[in-house]
Amino acid sequence: MPSEQNRPARLVQIETRTVPLPPSESRIFFNKAYIAFRKSLAFFHSASAYGTARRWLLSTFLPDSVLYRWQPYRKGSCNRCGMCCKIVLSCPFLHEEVGHTACQIYTEPRHVPPPCLTYPLDPQDLAEVQRAIAPAICPFYFEGEPADPGTWAALRTELRQRWQGYLAKWRPASGD
Repeated sequence: MPSEQNRPARLVQIETRTVPLPPSESRIFFNKAYIAFRKSLAFFHSASAYGTARRWLLSTFLPDSVLYRWQPYRKGSCNRCGMCCKIVLSCPFLHEEVGHTACQIYTEPRHVPPPCLTYPLDPQDLAEVQRAIAPAICPFYFEGEPADPGTWAALRTELRQRWQGYLAKWRPASGD
């Protein structure tokens, strides 16, 4: 008779979660056009639409050095609740089951929207989303801040550094 210590651990059956296959290319294009149309209409009726537009513009056009400057200060991890996908409108790519959510295109590098990859960008972004999903709480938070906490101040600093580097290449070498 085996002793209590030598008994094998009790095995637990893990439920498999099914995420549907990614939609077809035409369906992805249609859903993205639908999202753009609905969010452009919601821009005039929703306070959160400004945050949505801000996240898209910043994550699409900012250089990486400015875009990711808050990342070392970001703590917490995603609990996959899907609340950030329902801020202004429910995302058509969000797949929900009981107690589980998944994005159908997040693992598709060609199709995932830039704001989804970079969320949350900064404390302002997180605060705006927290207001939209209250009383639920997003598990992300920030500790500390970079030297240039403002987006536009950081962008000016980055552009100034790039311009000085560009000018340094073209200055004649002194002291031959």
